[in-house]
Amino acid sequence: LKIVTQQQEALLGFATASSVAGDLAEHEIVAWDSGGGSFQVTGEWDGETHTWMRPVGSGVATAELVKGVMGKDFSQCPT
Repeated sequence: LKIVTQQQEALLGFATASSVAGDLAEHEIVAWDSGGGSFQVTGEWDGETHTWMRPVGSGVATAELVKGVMGKDFSQCPT
């Protein structure tokens, strides 16, 4: 078991997308990985792989929506 960095996760996601993309060239592929605590968008242009990462995933987005819409602390809401 190895914990990978967010950058490594992004590159693994792009490698996976590239391997299943069939006849698409790598510059035609964009990989989007959205998890509970972060997301990464990775693509290739000008011969280089580029990644846009943020520590905002579905859990953070849900907590912000509950706070903004309901005015409640998500950690205090029943599941």
